[in-house]
Amino acid sequence: MLISVFGGGFIILFFGNTLVYYSIFLMIASAVGLYLLQVYEIYKKRARRIRDTGTDVMFTSHFFALLFMLSVILTPLSEKIILASAFLLIFGFINTLIYGSMYKILPFLTWFHRFSNLVGKKKFPCLMKCFLKNCLYTRYLYRLSEFSS
Repeated sequence: MLISVFGGGFIILFFGNTLVYYSIFLMIASAVGLYLLQVYEIYKKRARRIRDTGTDVMFTSHFFALLFMLSVILTPLSEKIILASAFLLIFGFINTLIYGSMYKILPFLTWFHRFSNLVGKKKFPCLMKCFLKNCLYTRYLYRLSEFSS
């Protein structure tokens, strides 16, 4: 018996019915679909239109969520398809979303630690000037190639 990571596994173990298993999987898929619609609305109405690496990585993660939705809609449900879709959702979407958030948080924390004592005393560089953009995009492309191999 397969146990779902999303909490539905206890229900499956209790009832032991594959219909319950598929209905929980479809509920997860519909929740991801509604989330993607909300992200699309936020993307269209955002105030800051400047793209950076962290934002690009986070929106790439939503591409993996869209692939998850398409795999749910276009393929017949079987246990192997559900495992592959769950792998795509966890390691494609969630992992890449966390990775994109780290692209935004870690450089800021490093910059703040290095230059916080100079505020008001001396000129210091802007956050975006502290690291090479080509290096970040190379890491970003390397990360995508890790997932595809």
